[in-house]
Amino acid sequence: MVDPSKMKNIGLTHEHLTGQVTALLKKIFGLEKTALAQSLIQDALIASEKNLSAILEMNADGIVIVDMDGLILYVNPAAEKLFGKKEEELLGYSFGFPITSDESKDIIIRQGNTLVDVALRVAQVQWKQKPAFQLSLRDITERKLMQEEREKLITELQAAMENVKMLSGLLPICSSCKKIRDDDGYWNQLEGYIQKHSIATFTHSVCPECFPKLYPDFAAMQKKDMEKNDE
Repeated sequence: MVDPSKMKNIGLTHEHLTGQVTALLKKIFGLEKTALAQSLIQDALIASEKNLSAILEMNADGIVIVDMDGLILYVNPAAEKLFGKKEEELLGYSFGFPITSDESKDIIIRQGNTLVDVALRVAQVQWKQKPAFQLSLRDITERKLMQEEREKLITELQAAMENVKMLSGLLPICSSCKKIRDDDGYWNQLEGYIQKHSIATFTHSVCPECFPKLYPDFAAMQKKDMEKNDE
């Protein structure tokens, strides 16, 4: 016959073991859940990085990823074209300009022997689970040239406007000699007055009506020559 006290101890031992097994199973299940979650997160990160890489590869702007010290970690094809160098020639080298998060400014970079005007935008990002800077680079050389040309034309137009003198209002002119009276009361030759108050210049000739009056002998000879030619 089994001692009742031993039966009680056996029951307690069984309950204790059951509890330990249950706790162990819970722990194992929890670890599996954690491992699964970590695996899913890792897969999601890998997929996200692949998607980001595809987007960067197709971007028309040059994209450069640098670490917090400004060393180049990645360049897309557009950036390769902008710098005139392959990715392997750029990786690990310093970007060469001070970088501040959320910064936008114009810089000049060297493309072989050519200087290129570039608009730079900076954003802080995570790159391969580490903090980094994403630099967006856009070639604005043509825009700069157009802007400079526009400013040049504006300057030339302003200079021309300053040199333009306009005649306006009533001009007192002599009905006989055709001199014009200025604001100071002096009478000036017509061409002199106009040249002084405008950008016009004069060349002198003689009209057909005045030619016979001023040069009658030459006019008569010219008339005879014309009559002979008509015959």
